[in-house]
Amino acid sequence: MILEFIRKHWPAIAAFLVMLALVCWAYLQGQATGKAERSAYYEAVLAERDRASAQALPDVLASTHAQAQEAMAAERAHLEAQGNTEKQFKIITQTVKEYIHATPDMDRCGLDAIGLRYWNGANRGGLTAPASNP
Repeated sequence: MILEFIRKHWPAIAAFLVMLALVCWAYLQGQATGKAERSAYYEAVLAERDRASAQALPDVLASTHAQAQEAMAAERAHLEAQGNTEKQFKIITQTVKEYIHATPDMDRCGLDAIGLRYWNGANRGGLTAPASNP
C-alpha cells in the first residue's frame, strides 16, 4: 500500500523532498550568516571597549603615581615632625637634668621661678628662656 502510494505520487514526493532540502539549506545558510554578523558586531564592541580601557590606563597610572607621591610627602613630613619633637624632648630632658643637678635641695616642696618656667615650657612642648630677673 505504501509502495503503491509512492509509485503513484513519486514526482510530488520528489519535489517535496527537493523543496525540503532547499529550505533546510537556506535556513542553515541564514543561521551561519546571522551568527557571523553577531560575532563581528560583538568583536567590534569588545575591541572598542578594550581600546577605551587602554586609553584610560595611562591616566589611571598617572593619578595613582600622584597619590603615591602625596602619600610619601605626607609620610616624610610626619617623620620630620616626629624627629623635631624627639629633638625637643631631648633638649628638655637635658635641661631638666642640668637643673636637677644644679639644685641640690630638690627635696623641698615647690619650684622656684626658673623651675616653674621649665615645667611650663615642657608642658607646652618647647623651652622658654629663663627670665633675666626672676
